[in-house]
Amino acid sequence: MKRFLLFALILTLAGGWAQHRRLEILREELDQHRHSAGDLSKPGALSKSRERATDRASLAGAGMIPEILGMLGEMDKTPLDPSDPRRLHLQEMMAHLGAGAMEELLRNLDDPRRRMNAFGLFATCNPEQGFYLSLRIDQETRYIYGLEWNYHAWAYLDPKRALAWYRDAEERKDPLAVNLAIRKTAVASKSRIDPAGAIGDIRNLFSGSSKDPNDDGLRELYQPFWEFLRDDREYASLIEAIRHAQSAGGDDPQLEMFCKQLVRSLESRIGSRNYEDAAPIIDECLTPDEKCAFARINPSLNAVDGDWGRWAAWAGWKAAINAPTDELHPLRCMAVMAGSNPTAPEATWLDALPPSPLKDLALADYAEAKASGDPAMAARWLEKAPRDQRRQQIAEKIATAWQDSDAAAAQAFLEAERASH
Repeated sequence: MKRFLLFALILTLAGGWAQHRRLEILREELDQHRHSAGDLSKPGALSKSRERATDRASLAGAGMIPEILGMLGEMDKTPLDPSDPRRLHLQEMMAHLGAGAMEELLRNLDDPRRRMNAFGLFATCNPEQGFYLSLRIDQETRYIYGLEWNYHAWAYLDPKRALAWYRDAEERKDPLAVNLAIRKTAVASKSRIDPAGAIGDIRNLFSGSSKDPNDDGLRELYQPFWEFLRDDREYASLIEAIRHAQSAGGDDPQLEMFCKQLVRSLESRIGSRNYEDAAPIIDECLTPDEKCAFARINPSLNAVDGDWGRWAAWAGWKAAINAPTDELHPLRCMAVMAGSNPTAPEATWLDALPPSPLKDLALADYAEAKASGDPAMAARWLEKAPRDQRRQQIAEKIATAWQDSDAAAAQAFLEAERASH
């Protein structure tokens, strides 16, 4: 039964997560009240401020309980679409409920499933109060009511207050302070607020964990960081802090591996952007080797949703990459990809690059990739390539591919190529 209830709660919470953005204004109003409690930066401050605000904040919104119960009853009969004004009104009321008022509402619901649904909606609208309500529920049923998820959601929206609670819990030696899910969420929160100060916590968190980056347990440790780091600046600050710690001394394979995964997560964020938007963070965060590796795999056409213009805008940056000579250069990979895709427009971006030996190679790559799909276009592009032995080989491929559709054109092309050498 407990597993069923937990599953129901997870579904409710996951479905409501998408509604967070609609409630930003409401949260700002609630934050004004929350932050009036005083300085929460020191251990113990949160519990004291919470005691002072309990009577007023915990019972906030109690007068709305009858209306909420009525709307929950309607939803039992006819589920409401997420964009339905009635559902949005219900979420607005839930967002203004305190933990004590919500506890009273739950006492008015006899059916366990209805309690789970109501609690899930409440926690989605107000994760901090949802977390505090979870704390008030007895130990046996606490986790059914999503304690860990509520802390995670609260920390995502308000890392400073969530971290203050965790510090307070550590000082009180609360068993929840050593709960792994809550602990890793707290460390991820600190990495956003104070990246340099979080390095020791990150080391401790990963201490003794697997050295295999594909290990599921290690991925779970990393996950809060990928979810919590919201923008380029937070990524850059944490990467800079880790590299500074590494340069300060002491070999730490776990920290090094985490930094690599952090860079890859950043790359996945920026690979789908316009180059102009991504360039600053690339130059700031990626080492020369990382730039080369990134250039070979990103951006893929899938990453930019099939927008060839955005994809092609990366060509100039890729052309400037100093890649190892024993590997196919990222620009040449790009030319092959464009030439092999029948939906791609003609590669004017390649023609627009300044003259260079690399461009000459990429022009030949593009013509060769086009040979089987569009030999006539391939022949036009081969004219731009240097007259060398490789060009002769590509010309033979183009003529062979062209033979079936236009034998005369293929023959004329091949004779002209041979005469020019």
